[in-house]
Amino acid sequence: MAKFKIATPAGASFTVAGGGYDYEMEPLQGIDAEIVEGPAEEDGFIKFAQDADAIYAKGMRFSKKVVDGLPEKCRAIVLGSVGVDSIDIAAATRPWHAGDKLP
Repeated sequence: MAKFKIATPAGASFTVAGGGYDYEMEPLQGIDAEIVEGPAEEDGFIKFAQDADAIYAKGMRFSKKVVDGLPEKCRAIVLGSVGVDSIDIAAATRPWHAGDKLP
């Protein structure tokens, strides 16, 4: 298992459906990271992403429930698309301090 886990909902990548994540992995060369697919529904994804360092948000809505359910160690939610309408921006950008427990 790689040092850094990037969790993403199962489904088409930026490259092609079922074609892997070669394009997304290009900027990650040189670090021990992997992109791993999980469930594309809220509760399943929250459970799957509990050890994720980052999220590649695609294929599902990242509601406040999903954002709040991510682990403290998850430091980034990234998109490979234009716009952020699939992410609850207020939940994803609220101020917090290291060590705080998420509500």
